[in-house]
Amino acid sequence: MDIKVAVLWALLGGGVSEAALIFAMMKPSSPKEKWKWPWSKDEMPKFCFGMTCRFFLTGAAVAPLAATKRVPDSLIAFLLGMCAPLLVAKMAAIGDQFISQNLNASPSPTDSSEPLEKDQSSQNKEAGVPNPRSSDSKVGVNDEITGGNNVIE
Repeated sequence: MDIKVAVLWALLGGGVSEAALIFAMMKPSSPKEKWKWPWSKDEMPKFCFGMTCRFFLTGAAVAPLAATKRVPDSLIAFLLGMCAPLLVAKMAAIGDQFISQNLNASPSPTDSSEPLEKDQSSQNKEAGVPNPRSSDSKVGVNDEITGGNNVIE
């Protein structure tokens, strides 16, 4: 299949996926409620920009597959196009969650006069990473997981 044809089929699939997403966001949760727009006037440019980016990333995701002849027919291109915006939206949500977690757990600024070892030990305690054991200490089996005292001698 030609690359242009595969990308057009993928864009059609991406458009169907985006339309279904908007439809699901507009649908009321109960039959007595009215249909509503999923955005306010202030949010509309952001929403349209995100939807447009996901739509065009659909073509960008399918083009390399079509160039390597991995997309044999139009149905596969259409289905890949339907999946691509959903995957991009999911990856963006995961990235947003990851960024917000990192911003909440940002370390305090360190003084350059402090020794490096002190700074590393404070990071290990905050992150839950155990300090390295010395060569003469006894290692317990699963003691980090279960808290057991099964010592290997």
